[in-house]
Amino acid sequence: MTAVFSAHSVNTHAGDPAHATTAWVVVASEDHVQLAVHGGFIQAGHGKHSAVARFAAGDTVICYSPKCFFERKDLCQSFTALGEIADVVPAQVRVNDQFAPFRRAVKWRPVRSARIKPLIPQLSFIVNKQSWGYKFRFGVFPIPDKDAQRIAA
Repeated sequence: MTAVFSAHSVNTHAGDPAHATTAWVVVASEDHVQLAVHGGFIQAGHGKHSAVARFAAGDTVICYSPKCFFERKDLCQSFTALGEIADVVPAQVRVNDQFAPFRRAVKWRPVRSARIKPLIPQLSFIVNKQSWGYKFRFGVFPIPDKDAQRIAA
């Protein structure tokens, strides 16, 4: 990834009054985020339909990676990807005989990761600044546009 997060990367749907842009945080290890970026998709909640069905075409998706690798404990604690939902409905894909997750197509932006700790005081969705990690336990959640723009900047 090469470019820096940019406030211009956050879609505001200025030309579409019927849809107020929603920005979402999706929590996933950095290695899983990279697979999604290279594949042009997002999945969340271990592939559950309900986790990605809330997204609308044009919504902003920001990935937060608490860990670098799913199977290890190395901390990442960074926002690692930013993109825009590029389809209308979730699609189910068969990864193997036991796993068929639901995904959404995403137009990912070229970005460089942004550490969370310097941003914590500025992010309104993190109410308890001492226990800032609690919010991320939800896995997928909407955030205010102003917070999405702060992260993107």
